[in-house]
Amino acid sequence: MKKFYKGNLEDAVKLATNLLTGSYAIIVLCKDEQKLVVAKMGSPLVIGIKDCEKFIASDTPAILNYTNKVVYMEDGDFGVITEDSIEITRNGEAIHREEKIVTWCKEDTQKGGYDHFMIKEIHEQPRVIRDTILENDLSGSNLTIGTDTQSLKIIACGTSYYAGLIGNTLSKNFWVFQQPLFSVLNSIIGAQYSPMKQL
Repeated sequence: MKKFYKGNLEDAVKLATNLLTGSYAIIVLCKDEQKLVVAKMGSPLVIGIKDCEKFIASDTPAILNYTNKVVYMEDGDFGVITEDSIEITRNGEAIHREEKIVTWCKEDTQKGGYDHFMIKEIHEQPRVIRDTILENDLSGSNLTIGTDTQSLKIIACGTSYYAGLIGNTLSKNFWVFQQPLFSVLNSIIGAQYSPMKQL
């Protein structure tokens, strides 16, 4: 960031984020400017609002002790935050992000507002897949399976195991590879390779 700073913090952050790949959520401050600059892509970033105070965090629970009024930034958003204002732009154009009131209490935060952890996991699946692709730079990759591969296994537990069983069923009708697909419980795989077997 220091490399690009020429007296304007916003310009420096824009130039620096242009070089970033993958997932990030950043907040930048400079001792010579009374503002904070934020930017996000992939990773979460939320702004809390209370009178003339602003709070910035990666998740809502971190700011619930201070305020329940929040603005959720979206991928590609770039924000400039001062004591009196929040200005968000995207590709150089000003955009409006609606202020939201968090209605769930802090005791519910582990479940992220969902009634049950299973429902939470189901709704988190698209984000988890997206984050995995972004963090491992797989967006332009093709899956290649060697011809000497005898089978493919989905190793999982809990709800992931049940999702794998659904994958087994779907693969029978839509599978494009020659190798069979199996779902296996993590505990079974762990037992097969346990050091205790050597005793």
